[in-house]
Amino acid sequence: MRNGGEYKGVGYVMAYAGRFAFRGLLCAIFSIRILGFARAEDAVAVQVPQGGEGSFLIAAVEYTGSFKTSKDWLVAVIGLHPGIVTTNKELERAEQRLYDTGLYSVVKISTEDEVGGKRVVVDLKEKWTLVPIPIASSSGGNHFGLFVIDSDFLGSGNIFYAGAIGGVERMTGNLGFLYRDPSSPGDGVDIKASGGYRKITESKANGSSYIDYGLRSGNLSTRIAFSRGLPLHLSALSEFQWADPQGDNARSMDSEYFIYLPGIGIGYEELRGKGWFKEGVSISTDYKVGLSFSGAEPYHVLESHGNYSLSLFDRDDLIVGGSLLYGDAPQPLRFELHGNGFRTLPSGTSFSSQAASAFLQYESPVISLKWAVLTTCAFYEVGSYRMGADSDAPWHSFTGPGLGVRFYLKNVAVPALGLDYAYNQLEKNSIFNITLGFSK
Repeated sequence: MRNGGEYKGVGYVMAYAGRFAFRGLLCAIFSIRILGFARAEDAVAVQVPQGGEGSFLIAAVEYTGSFKTSKDWLVAVIGLHPGIVTTNKELERAEQRLYDTGLYSVVKISTEDEVGGKRVVVDLKEKWTLVPIPIASSSGGNHFGLFVIDSDFLGSGNIFYAGAIGGVERMTGNLGFLYRDPSSPGDGVDIKASGGYRKITESKANGSSYIDYGLRSGNLSTRIAFSRGLPLHLSALSEFQWADPQGDNARSMDSEYFIYLPGIGIGYEELRGKGWFKEGVSISTDYKVGLSFSGAEPYHVLESHGNYSLSLFDRDDLIVGGSLLYGDAPQPLRFELHGNGFRTLPSGTSFSSQAASAFLQYESPVISLKWAVLTTCAFYEVGSYRMGADSDAPWHSFTGPGLGVRFYLKNVAVPALGLDYAYNQLEKNSIFNITLGFSK
């Protein structure tokens, strides 16, 4: 069959937080599970075979339309093949299972009379599953990159993505593969790998002299997430970290850090497509232990994120969310605070080992075209963080309102442009963030 089909809605996009500077950006693009959605009004009813609701024998199964998915995978999804007895209700369930994969914009199952039974005709129109996503962001420095996502990799019904983001001082790369059980397309094994390198050099005034701060660091991480039958998923985590302080930093820290962090994660995600956004709950929590190869004391990291999205007036999106970070990581291995809940930080980002934030955001479409939606949003954030893990380390608070615009492409469901303006009420300063090609 030939490729084709209109790409309507989110194909499959995933994300887990990275260790370094693109944490918020990568979280925005690649979430823990790659979840497609189908709107109820888009579903096509099954044509009921003549003969009422009684059972019948399948004499043949025919696949028509434009798609590249292998027929073996399709058979495993719908569970229909010649020689079995089925019913109209089972055809309806098979059609819904195909639609739930998120791969097809058109799914239609009908029957025709055949000698010895009925012929089942499965008509499909596949979405645009191979999607390049350019990325640019001004938050925390200028970053540029490109990701490619294929949500029907080699016709297997599985998802593959690869990409990299870089700037003057840093570079990160991501690679991922999601295996979906064809007998239950919403379930599967999610395998991701990512790596990054960062170099930071900075001079700060200290009276009549300057202090040079520097850091070189890198990481390599993998995550394997499992889900089966429920919106709950479990993850096994593994990460290697390396940090090499430079300049004056080297005088107050160990010369180098080599750390291995095993960990576990648990998440709950139940989302429903509501046009240009998803409504529902998404919660994730990771716990990791940092083990030093040099024999230093281990450290611990607990990280949790939650969002609740509610549809208002069947067109607007109200989001309540929060983040919690608690740990005692050494100074060169602190986490970068970035993204929703941290947009009002004085510089739009900061590094910390302990932090908490909450935000409220309201987003509404102002222009809706056949191929795109332009929205505006207003948000308010409040939070606090501290740089060190010691009990006497001071906490730094931040709070303030903000405004933003988003430009969503309906055929790809990844915003082409995002612009946020935030005002820090405590520091009395403004923060701008311009991002191209990432989802909220």
